[in-house]
Amino acid sequence: MPPRSRIAFAPLDLDAARRALADGKNVRVGIVPMGLFPSGGSGRLRAIGDPATEGEEFLHVEVTLAGSKDVIPFAPGDLTPIKRGQAEPEPVRSAKPATPVRAARTAIAPRAASALRSVSAVAAPPTLAAVPALPLMPIVPAQPLSGSTSRPSLNAVPDQKLATPARLHAAGALTATSDPAAPKSAAPHSTAPKSAAPHSTAPKSAAPKSVSPTTGVAAATEVATGSPGTEPRSNQPAKKNSRGKRLPVIITLSTTGVENTAWQIEARQGTKIVVRAATVAPTRAAELVATLNNESLTDYVAGVLAEHRKHVQERADHLAAALAIAQAELDQYPQS
Repeated sequence: MPPRSRIAFAPLDLDAARRALADGKNVRVGIVPMGLFPSGGSGRLRAIGDPATEGEEFLHVEVTLAGSKDVIPFAPGDLTPIKRGQAEPEPVRSAKPATPVRAARTAIAPRAASALRSVSAVAAPPTLAAVPALPLMPIVPAQPLSGSTSRPSLNAVPDQKLATPARLHAAGALTATSDPAAPKSAAPHSTAPKSAAPHSTAPKSAAPKSVSPTTGVAAATEVATGSPGTEPRSNQPAKKNSRGKRLPVIITLSTTGVENTAWQIEARQGTKIVVRAATVAPTRAAELVATLNNESLTDYVAGVLAEHRKHVQERADHLAAALAIAQAELDQYPQS
C-alpha cells in the first residue's frame, strides 16, 4: 500500500505580488478550501494592506460571489499562487513516512495477490461457451381468422421442447417463467369451446384492430388481476405549461466593499440580469429608501448609515494622525 499523502498548497510570495501590483500587472491568486469556499477558488489580488493596522487579513482579493464581484480580505495562509491558464490552485503533495504496520502490509500484498490468483484459477466459473445451447421454439404457421376456427394451442407440438415463454405480470414487468410439470389442460385455449372463441362473432371481411403497447399492458393487467387495468401515467396528457406567466422582477439594494460600507443596486427578472451591480452613493441610498414611505425600513437604513459614517470617520481620523506623524518626521529633514 503506498504511503498516505497530505494536500498542501504553495505559499504566496508577497514581495513578488507587491512588485507585480506596482508594475500594474494582473495578479491572479488561488484560494485554498475554507468555510466560504469549500472547494477552493481563485480571484484577483487588488491590494496588499498593512498587517500592523488591518490585522492578519490584509490581502484584498476580488472574487465573484452569487454572480457579483466583491473584494474580501484574506490572510497569507489562505492564498496560494496560481499559474497562467490554471483555473484552480495546484496542490503540493508531501509524502508521509510509512509506519511499520504499513510497511508490513506492503510486503504481504504481493503474496496475497498471487494466492488469490491461484484460488481463482482453480475455482473459475464455467464460461458461456461451456453452456449447451437450448432448442428454439418451432415456428407454427399462422391460420386465417374465421368463425369456426380457434388459435392453435401449444399441445400441437408435444414432442418438441419449447423455449421459455415470457409472461406479463400485473406490475407490467416481463419475467421469464418455465413450468414443465404444468398440466396440458391449463392452456388458455385448450379447454375453451369453439363456439366461445373471441373471433366467432367477427365478420370475415373485418380487419383486425391495431392495439397499442399501452393498451396491451392494460389488457394484460385486467387478465392477471381480474380488474380493469390502467395505462401507465407517462402516457396520460401532460399538464398545461404556463409559458405565458411573467417572471417576477427583483430589485436588490445591498452593501458591498471590503468593510461593507459601500452601497450597490441590482435588478433581475428570473435568471436574466436587467441591471448589473451598480455603485450607489450612501446619500442616494437613503433617498431611495425614503421614497418607499416605510418608517421601519427608513429608520433601520438610517441607523446603518450612521454606523458606516462613524466607521469611516474613525478611519479618516486614523489616516489624519498618520499623516501628521509623517509630516512631523518630514519636517525634521533639511529642505533642499
